[in-house]
Amino acid sequence: MTEDTETEVLDLDALLAETEPDSEPLENAEAVPLENGDESAQPTLSTDDTATSMLRREIAQNAERDIRTATKQIGRDLPFDDDFVETFMTSEARKDRRLAQAFFGRNDNPTAWARAIEKMHQSLARQVPAPIDQGVTEDREAVRAAARSGVHTADTGVTAEQIAGMSKAQFEAEQRRHGVKPYGT
Repeated sequence: MTEDTETEVLDLDALLAETEPDSEPLENAEAVPLENGDESAQPTLSTDDTATSMLRREIAQNAERDIRTATKQIGRDLPFDDDFVETFMTSEARKDRRLAQAFFGRNDNPTAWARAIEKMHQSLARQVPAPIDQGVTEDREAVRAAARSGVHTADTGVTAEQIAGMSKAQFEAEQRRHGVKPYGT
């Protein structure tokens, strides 16, 4: 092994040790000659490393499955997509480590995990705006349309042009005739 190759292996070991402190360095891997008869060797994983890798993959798959299930349970009957709910769940777990602990202990204490899911559901449900009352909206739209159309139910017998041509005294007399007290009197 050349000095550069040895340095690369050690650097890789240092990098992997930061991300996976339980992993073994490459120097513990067995050397197996290449099939083409090349004298150089290539590191391979031992049976223990393969089993550990498979176990880690299975744990990760189970965690992903449980996260998807929790996402569906938290977001049930709420108008949010799964990505939003998962982001919310992750954010809540970062703010309150007890939620993360409940997730990691979900197999040992499923009741605590179920309660945590329900609390997150309730918390997210409080973020949903109140539904719009369609009856109120329709009434408001009807009033708005009537005001814009200029339709009035009371027919006074006087047109807008006639009112525009009235003197102040004539206009006040017209107001009194309709039971309206003139302004300023």
